[in-house]
Amino acid sequence: MSQIVEPMPRSIARERTLNFVGVTASAACMAHCLAIPVVALLAPLAASALMADIWHFVFAGLAAPLALFAVIAHVRAGRGSWLTMALAIAGAALVVLGAAHVLSHDISHLASLIGGLSLVIAHAITLVQLTRPRMANS
Repeated sequence: MSQIVEPMPRSIARERTLNFVGVTASAACMAHCLAIPVVALLAPLAASALMADIWHFVFAGLAAPLALFAVIAHVRAGRGSWLTMALAIAGAALVVLGAAHVLSHDISHLASLIGGLSLVIAHAITLVQLTRPRMANS
């Protein structure tokens, strides 16, 4: 039984790009959340700019839909697991809940961090699955 490596279809290349952008957006969201306390100690004026509510909506508006689109497309194409999709959905929900400040400030911040981390993990799992060569039996 011989195995050959199939060339990468365009859809996989598109998914890889979407997930790479998704990891970047989710990581930027997490970096923003983690940087606030450090910046608050070093430069109060910069901290107030970073803490503006608009940034929470910008990151949530980028990271959540991108994660859902990329990971759900990957799962629907039969290349990903439902567990990865559940992780992305939970992460997106936490990021949106954190941005909306429906909970207390500390809990909203924690929800954003955990949601961002969940999105990074979901995208990373998807990227690993996409970089593995697909083997075909001949």
